[in-house]
Amino acid sequence: MRRCGRYFLGAVMFGALLAAGCAGRPEKVNVDGVKNLSRDGDVFVCGAIEPEGLDALAGMGAATVVDVRQPSEIPEDYSDEVAARGMTYFNVPMASDAMTDAQAADCLAALSRASSSPVVIHCAGGSRAGAVYGLWKSMHGGCDADGAVRLAKQAGMKSDGLERDLRAEIEKRLRRD
Repeated sequence: MRRCGRYFLGAVMFGALLAAGCAGRPEKVNVDGVKNLSRDGDVFVCGAIEPEGLDALAGMGAATVVDVRQPSEIPEDYSDEVAARGMTYFNVPMASDAMTDAQAADCLAALSRASSSPVVIHCAGGSRAGAVYGLWKSMHGGCDADGAVRLAKQAGMKSDGLERDLRAEIEKRLRRD
C-alpha cells in the first residue's frame, strides 16, 4: 500500500509539473478605448487602441507598446501619442494572415527590450497580437506549440495562416534550443 501511495504521489506531482509548464492564461478585460483586450500578468494583448485606451493602459502600468499593424493601419501621430503617455513604442509590421521568421525575431527582440515592465502587444483586431503573445509564451512561458496556439486563440488569434506560421516558428525555435 505504501509503495502504491508513493507512485501515485509521484505521478500526481509529475502531472502538475507538466501542467505548470505552460503557465498563465489570458483573461478578458473591458477597458474603454481598447478593442478585444486580454491580460496575462504584465502582458496586455489587444486590437486597436484609442487615445483614452492608451491613457487607461498607461494607468495600469504599461510601459511598452509593440504594435504589429502595417504602416497604412497606423494613425500618423500614433507613436507620439504613445510617447506622450511615457510608454516606449515599437512597430513590427505583420500581414493579417502570416508571420515570417524575421517578424517573429523582431517581435521577440522588442518584447525582450521591455524587460520586466508591463507590455502591450496589439494590432487592429487582436489576431496578430494573439499570435505574437503565443510566440512569447512558447519562449518565456514554458508552452509547447499546442499550448501556445491554444493561448494565442484565447487571446484573439483567429487566422489559420497565423496559426500555421506560429506553430512552425515555435517548432523551429524549440529544435534549435
